[in-house]
Amino acid sequence: MTTVIDIKCPRCGRFASFEFAPYVRVKTNCDRDYFENSSDFKVVQWRGSLARFHRYVLYYPHVSNALENIDNLPDGYTSDSWKPINYMYVGGNRAVFASLDNEGVLVCKTCPSAQRYKLNWPEDAYFQITYKGQKLWAYNRAFAVSLLAYLESETRKKTTVSDGAPEPLDPFSIPFRPFFKRQKLARLLFAL
Repeated sequence: MTTVIDIKCPRCGRFASFEFAPYVRVKTNCDRDYFENSSDFKVVQWRGSLARFHRYVLYYPHVSNALENIDNLPDGYTSDSWKPINYMYVGGNRAVFASLDNEGVLVCKTCPSAQRYKLNWPEDAYFQITYKGQKLWAYNRAFAVSLLAYLESETRKKTTVSDGAPEPLDPFSIPFRPFFKRQKLARLLFAL
């Protein structure tokens, strides 16, 4: 699944895309010094298992220099060291991403702007509706279309996660299950 999700631009409120910052673990203190002194990267600490802190270096695509053009990376790092971020799972009316601090790059073609941004999910979601105090959101247009198809379907199957792609309405479908609610939600979602 793609690492790009659709959000509202905080500056203009229009459609923007957000891409998670890929990261790689820092191997040595010398490497950390290099990355901390570079404007293309950001070093963060992350508490891992057994409450141990680990250092990771984030790279911001579209804002930093292209990794292929940075030729003085420390030994053991290549442009392929930074892997794209994937969704881990959807649950409890929230999404959990395999990212560090939900940091990444926001790109808005309306403003236009490309900047480092910390995602506030699901509040930042572009495709979201509120119905009787419950939020229903989608990662992107394709997810919203599949959600709409699910809501309009007469025969709905229990959804599962396949190929790392979350299916709509997996654990948070209970508030939206009755037929009359699904019709209203489909109209609201279609209006987006």
